[in-house]
Amino acid sequence: SADGELRRRQHSALRRAPLRPGRGQGAQRFPRVPSGPAVGQALAVVRASGGAFVAVADEAILEAERETGRRAGLFGEPAAVAGVAGLRQAVADGIVGRRASALAVLTGSGLKDVRAALRAGGEPVSLPPDDAALADHLRERPLA
Repeated sequence: SADGELRRRQHSALRRAPLRPGRGQGAQRFPRVPSGPAVGQALAVVRASGGAFVAVADEAILEAERETGRRAGLFGEPAAVAGVAGLRQAVADGIVGRRASALAVLTGSGLKDVRAALRAGGEPVSLPPDDAALADHLRERPLA
């Protein structure tokens, strides 16, 4: 489609464009494009492999943190789930096909950034340590 061709051209141009450190949105401490010699190495590998970089908003990272917990039971810090948010964006942008197989590796525990986890998931629920209390809670508030 014409829209798909436009996206392919935009991503082709992005792969050739210089990578510059970015500024975050708001005061959140989520991953940003780093600076230094490793950036050039990463860019060279991405270009050589035909890959692409994508940018995601902080809210997309918070949603990825919620989603990995809800769907996979994994509690990752924002930097660890940024790849999940990036993969979702790459699918939305047509870089990765909707039916393609992909793997996002989570490398950092959500315990590294509990404040971000609270922003992503809200206040924790306090329950007595028994199965009946958990079952009652899940009936009242089922997981999505």
